[in-house]
Amino acid sequence: TGGRTELLLFQAATPRALAELEVPGEVASLHFAPDEKRFLVVSRTVWGGTAHCTLFEGVTKLSSFDAHLVKSPYDFPDAASLVWSPDGNHLALLRADSSIEIATPSGERRASFAAPKTQGEVGLMFVTKDRLALIGQQELVVLDTRGEPVMRFEVEHA
Repeated sequence: TGGRTELLLFQAATPRALAELEVPGEVASLHFAPDEKRFLVVSRTVWGGTAHCTLFEGVTKLSSFDAHLVKSPYDFPDAASLVWSPDGNHLALLRADSSIEIATPSGERRASFAAPKTQGEVGLMFVTKDRLALIGQQELVVLDTRGEPVMRFEVEHA
């Protein structure tokens, strides 16, 4: 790893490249905002190290920030360690220190709280603009954006 990666941004339904976008390291994931105009590129210069999150709107780089995120869960494709709120005004980040952070798309922290204890892989998803689901292999916990549990479901395995 290390170095930089160039991404090509294409116009829909045409083979014409609009721009080359550059991010540090290797691309780990892309996360599109609900408005479909903004997107975050998560890249890493060292696997298992700090994630570099770069926010773009089209070809324009808006901001970037670093976060030490957990690995996104393999078993839960709709959940991730970084998710957009439905209104596109916030991000939820599942950090490697077992905390959840609510931030603006540019990475400004709005709230941070300890994630409930779970076993195995975990991931986040927004349920509504002010409710998150922490999905684990044994349970699903719905939290408000201050970290207060609202509901808890146990997962039964057959």
